[in-house]
Amino acid sequence: MFGSVAWHGTGYSVRAMNAERHRLSLRVPLLRWGALVCLLALVTGGCSQDDPLAPERTWEELRYHWTGTGEDAVSGDIVVRADGAIDLVLRGERASTRGLLAGENLETLARLIDALPPAGYSGTADCEESFFLSVDTADERRAYSGGPCDPSLPDPVRALSGEMQRWVEEDWARRPETVAFRILTEGSSSRVARAGVRIVDDRDGLVRLIDAIGSDDPVLVPSVDFDREIVVTLFLGEQRAASASVTVDGAHRTEGGQVVLTERRVVPGEGCAASPRPTRPYTVVAVEASRGDDLLIETETVVAPCEPGGDAP
Repeated sequence: MFGSVAWHGTGYSVRAMNAERHRLSLRVPLLRWGALVCLLALVTGGCSQDDPLAPERTWEELRYHWTGTGEDAVSGDIVVRADGAIDLVLRGERASTRGLLAGENLETLARLIDALPPAGYSGTADCEESFFLSVDTADERRAYSGGPCDPSLPDPVRALSGEMQRWVEEDWARRPETVAFRILTEGSSSRVARAGVRIVDDRDGLVRLIDAIGSDDPVLVPSVDFDREIVVTLFLGEQRAASASVTVDGAHRTEGGQVVLTERRVVPGEGCAASPRPTRPYTVVAVEASRGDDLLIETETVVAPCEPGGDAP
């Protein structure tokens, strides 16, 4: 079980990284985009939830699940609690959005919930898109299911499902463009003792990089299409524990055109026993980007607790 997690971000210019002297060009730090944030399209009245003039709550939690068909269909789940906390998961992506719902939007949601038929509803129409929603109160759970093509769908149920779908579409439209990447090789032993980032954009540079890594394990020069890919290597530096590691969890492109890599580091906690042989973890990834792109490294550092009398697991 992981002990703690910290996030920070660093940016590099791919162009500058491949300049004559291969100097890093440090750019504006990037803060973690995840965690608990206010959803800009959902929050119109700020993030405050403590309103003494707000009406008495008649519900505790709303769950909304929808499915669609077709290549462009969006499916997923929304969970909204009465205090405004909201989780939105799209197409099975775990915890894709978390935030707070407040102000007029929270009041609108409460009014729509209060207008729902108390007996629930189960539609029978065969629609291309369908939904299921439930409302938990202090005493019961009410369930409603159907689809937009259902002529018998009660108006309050249709209105609430429509509001949920609007939020989904707004969130989906704001999501960054996913960038393809693949891990070429990674390991725990290299000749590079200092933490850092190295970027190459041609085969000669890749050959020199593999030679510089100098892993104890045999490494073949991987195949890379440098017409559309660059190679990014992340070095964790010398570590005293065999459990230390570094990898890349994801990549996306921002609205400003920067390519963002999500780096995940695992390091032992304070007081963990040192391993007999220090490690130097690294990972080498090919990313769909070009020489002129700015590259941002978004880093998650996970501190693993020590096992009794030994190293971190």
